[in-house]
Amino acid sequence: MGIVVDDLQVAIGSRPILHGVHLEVRDGQRVGLVGPSGSGKSMISRAIMGLLPPTAGCTGSIELNGRQLVGLPDAEMAALRGAAVGMVFQNPGTALNPLLTVGRQIALPLELHYELTADEREGRVRAMMRKVGLPDELYGRRPHELSGGQQQRVGIATALITSPRLIIADEPTTALDSMTQRQIVDLLVSLVDEAGAALLFITHDFSVLARATRYCYVLDAGRIVERGRTEALLEAPHTPQARTLVEAARRLTLHVDGTGAQETETEEGR
Repeated sequence: MGIVVDDLQVAIGSRPILHGVHLEVRDGQRVGLVGPSGSGKSMISRAIMGLLPPTAGCTGSIELNGRQLVGLPDAEMAALRGAAVGMVFQNPGTALNPLLTVGRQIALPLELHYELTADEREGRVRAMMRKVGLPDELYGRRPHELSGGQQQRVGIATALITSPRLIIADEPTTALDSMTQRQIVDLLVSLVDEAGAALLFITHDFSVLARATRYCYVLDAGRIVERGRTEALLEAPHTPQARTLVEAARRLTLHVDGTGAQETETEEGR
């Protein structure tokens, strides 16, 4: 099934942030949400995860596999986070708990949602670490001992360890250099596809979106202003907001060529 957001409106106090947003991400789809900074992208992810600020008001509908999330009690929402929905955050350096080792960080969703022995958890964590390209010797390290790319791999492993059906990636490459961005995007896409999960990839950068998604929504000032296949929007954006984002993408390192096809990766880049 997936997630369906309909007529979502969010306000902080008396200030409206989102205006009747509608978007869908079905099982197995990789969908992008692109927009400039301050357009309300992260507010959508927070609304889905039940992490809106205390002063926020939220109306409309968010259905996850047919279950209504708007107005869901905190305890029920907490049971879904990490189990039904996993999230990869923008800045892994602040998203990870500095006091937890890599192994404990990745294992935490398993501890919260499944009854497993310590050996079973460790086995699953080490297997996931291998999947995301983290060597075994990092198991006992803490986040400050890792590079930014390694920290984000820990974030991806933590989001995927419980095999959720929906992954939300909220600007997951912003804090990384261009080569590491490519590696992280390609890793995330391959793991999501392998799991048959759905992906909502949020970014301000169309060039990153082209590597990660097939369909996307363009958000501006809290409103969806354009939607369609990512490749088609890159080739011929219809709205001024989308054109501005596409032009910016063409100037960045993670670019696509003039036809909208993805840039060819080298073996090292993979």
